[in-house]
Amino acid sequence: MPAGAGWNMTQAKEKILLCWPRNPHPQINKIFPSRTFEVKIPSTCGATCSEKELLSLVSDVDFLVVRRYYQITKKVIENARKLKLIQRAGLDYSNIDIRAARQAGIMVSNMPMCIDASVAEHTILLMMALSRKLIQSHQHVINGGYEEFGLKPIKTNEYKIMNNWMRLSIHHLFHQTLGIIGLGEIGKAVAKRANSLGMKVIYYKRTKLYVNEESELQVKYSDFHTLLEKSDFVTLHMPLTKQTRHLIGRKELSIMKNTAFLINTSRGGVIDENALYEALKKKEIGGAGLDVFEREPIPKNHPLLKLSNVVLTPHVGGGNGSLIYDLRRIKANMIRVMKGKKPINIVDVM
Repeated sequence: MPAGAGWNMTQAKEKILLCWPRNPHPQINKIFPSRTFEVKIPSTCGATCSEKELLSLVSDVDFLVVRRYYQITKKVIENARKLKLIQRAGLDYSNIDIRAARQAGIMVSNMPMCIDASVAEHTILLMMALSRKLIQSHQHVINGGYEEFGLKPIKTNEYKIMNNWMRLSIHHLFHQTLGIIGLGEIGKAVAKRANSLGMKVIYYKRTKLYVNEESELQVKYSDFHTLLEKSDFVTLHMPLTKQTRHLIGRKELSIMKNTAFLINTSRGGVIDENALYEALKKKEIGGAGLDVFEREPIPKNHPLLKLSNVVLTPHVGGGNGSLIYDLRRIKANMIRVMKGKKPINIVDVM
């Protein structure tokens, strides 16, 4: 649509190809009402979505919304004959052939995602819950644990309580080393929050960041083995692929400190759960915080459920509220284009 062209609600439905790593929120029809939009979602998700499938879907769409798992190649762009805007849901647009889009007259926009912030917050939550013994502390209070100290409720006994409570080895995050495996958008969001807590942050990823990027994020590169060996907390942030399945197994767990905590808010299959159970049971590592599992929901008879040195949540790190907010912002950008305006955060590469 030429710049300045008008748009009215009586025109044909705008077609959207929504390439999300998982099926979007059930309220998607409220965000993109069927009277105005027609939404298509690939049958496959994440890193498994092929160029062939994208080619079969993009030929008649007006808008393409894509996350980092989908590669928008020159071939895909050339096949998208009606495409007005490629909306990158996130900041990094390296998965999009920007020059090919420019040559085709297709605008590209990027946008920071609240869902990344939500997962990062959940990662920090699990770290704190483990290090501060949140679950044990809660149970101690509601089960009348003060009584074992011989204390009376009418008196303040902070010193005596702390002396006894320290036997639970409550730790802080300050000055602890956080090892991030997979420094994409979520990993970077975790790094920023860890910096504010005074943590030392090291990372491992296939492609090392540029020096200025490391400086801005206050992170240092580490090889995989050293990261596992030196970190007080290890957090995983990568898709599940053939290469990352059971990335953390018996060997990797044996390298970690026996006081270290393992956090996973990415995909359950990147950890060998049988190996993790054995390591936790034998106290070869300090504990684990898991929001994702190899099978979801996690089976009721799963051995991890019997352990006291784990904190488990039911794959809620992303939070539905942030997803709805992100999609509404994306819709607002689309409407700008439909009205002949330029999108917010337009990307242009000479």
